[in-house]
Amino acid sequence: MSTFTDSIEHNMKGLTAISTGICPGCQECADTHADGDVEKLQRLWETGLADEASFSHSACECCGSHLGGDRAVAHALDSKNEIIHMDGFCMDCVFYFANGDEPEN
Repeated sequence: MSTFTDSIEHNMKGLTAISTGICPGCQECADTHADGDVEKLQRLWETGLADEASFSHSACECCGSHLGGDRAVAHALDSKNEIIHMDGFCMDCVFYFANGDEPEN
């Protein structure tokens, strides 16, 4: 384990099925992309709706990095299997969850 993966394990403790990007069952995503309509969001998601990351100086919710950079939407399931919406995954964490790639430094 690296410092990076140790940080992720600590910050994501108790969460499962961590995934980056829009979640068609998430009310917050529906509010942002589909006028609050989860069914409309599902249809948009099925046709390829994508979300773009946005720049932030806020710490990454996943690894805790305080470096400024793009932050992406992510989701996970809590212990009650409820969807948890997160707005602040850095690109290192996005690549880690997508491909298993850890940053070099």
